[in-house]
Amino acid sequence: MFEVHLEILVEWGHCDPARIVFNPNFFVWMESGMYQLFTSADYPIVKMTDEDPQFLGVPLLTTQANFQKPAKVGDTITLVTSISRWGKTSFELSYRFLSGEDVLCTATQTRVWCYAEGVGAQETIKPAPIPESFRADLSVDKQVHIKLV
Repeated sequence: MFEVHLEILVEWGHCDPARIVFNPNFFVWMESGMYQLFTSADYPIVKMTDEDPQFLGVPLLTTQANFQKPAKVGDTITLVTSISRWGKTSFELSYRFLSGEDVLCTATQTRVWCYAEGVGAQETIKPAPIPESFRADLSVDKQVHIKLV
């Protein structure tokens, strides 16, 4: 399975007055995890949308998170991102936030591969089949480590 491991330094601005990470920051980091996963597999989302104006990206359909332990100011945590399920037009991303061996948070997101159909006021967003090349390239056994500091 293709995994991206992001090393994140928890800074003061990530935390609430109790000096623990304000939970919405986990969702911001999940976006970074997805972006880095795609980019590491040579599918940079910005380039993909620039090269094909009809491609609208992979909008979020559902998300779910379980918070087990807090992260605090000064901690270095690791976010592990991978694709855990493939559908015809959608896929599920899995996220694990770790501090050493301790699991801080686990989460999933379901996203859909989308294209624009129509023009102007008649334009709608339509799901489309996930390209086989994308599916294959993100299914290889590989780990990429990145510092997000």
